Amino acid sequence: MVNDPTPITGEILNNPDMNLALDDSVLFRATGSGGSSILKYSWDFGTSTGIQQDASGQSVTRKFRKPGTYKITLTITDLYGLKKPYSSSINVKVNP
Repeated sequence: MVNDPTPITGEILNNPDMNLALDDSVLFRATGSGGSSILKYSWDFGTSTGIQQDASGQSVTRKFRKPGTYKITLTITDLYGLKKPYSSSINVKVNP
């Protein structure tokens, strides 16, 4: 096993303040690094469902079916939970 102290970093590659129409589909993309660690990407679409992970993967597609403002949060972790997770958020406004 390799001891890798490199912290996890990353970013959401989409516009940080999106303005969408109802029923728009969006491809959310992210990039991350963490040294030699295998990274896991988890997305929360702020839909008040109580679910903290709505999708996983470096790229995910989401269709917005209700108007409102959503806080989209990306959390990047290493596969074994050995490093501090990295989180980043953007806002999405869906118009009626």
